[in-house]
Amino acid sequence: MKKSIVTIIVVLVVMTFAFSAYAQRMGKMGGCGGYGGGCGGYGELCPNFQGGSDQYQYAPMSQDEAKSRIEAYVKTNFKGYTVTGIKSVQTYRGTAYAADAKDASGNLFNFFVGPNGIVRGPIHNAVQ
Repeated sequence: MKKSIVTIIVVLVVMTFAFSAYAQRMGKMGGCGGYGGGCGGYGELCPNFQGGSDQYQYAPMSQDEAKSRIEAYVKTNFKGYTVTGIKSVQTYRGTAYAADAKDASGNLFNFFVGPNGIVRGPIHNAVQ
């Protein structure tokens, strides 16, 4: 009798851990994978799932437009920085642009503008 009660308790504990891990994964992650729901994680939708493949269609941006966005961002937020060069980078969501900028001390930084037009940076470039 005592052995059967211990066995039942062990089986219930193992089942509780197994089901709670499964429920946590399916509940918090949306059932598709990644943290916060969706296939890509962080709230992104799965392709072909509720229009997920269409949500990343951006209007193409020219290199001149990207350079003007980066220069405006640098001028507004980083006094004394000058943009020295820009190059295009092909990503799976479209064309992004990376620009080099120098501060007054000569340190080199990178700024990026993605296909969606959002400028990010500075990222210190240790290799000069």
